Amino acid sequence: SGGDYPTWLSLNQNPVNSGAVGQVYRGTMQRSEDASPVAVAVKVLHPNIRLDTDIDLFLLGAGASFLELFPPLKWLDPRQSVEHFGDAMRHQLNLMVEHEN
Repeated sequence: SGGDYPTWLSLNQNPVNSGAVGQVYRGTMQRSEDASPVAVAVKVLHPNIRLDTDIDLFLLGAGASFLELFPPLKWLDPRQSVEHFGDAMRHQLNLMVEHEN
């Protein structure tokens, strides 16, 4: 509806942290001119991170499938390792998880 979003948001230009999928900025927001500013942290995803992650996981999966052709390496279960890594990366890309914390 738009009513739940801040009217004014001001962010510091320099990130306070940067990670694999995004950066975190400090800032303040006000819901109205009369309201006091509230300190906030805003996480912004790196440009194209979802597409880049999908491509990387596809390539890792192809490499893992190739490794499984060699019987001495099959016990490592490379495809399952890539699946677990992919799940962790998708979890980081889901900012609603951050929102719920």
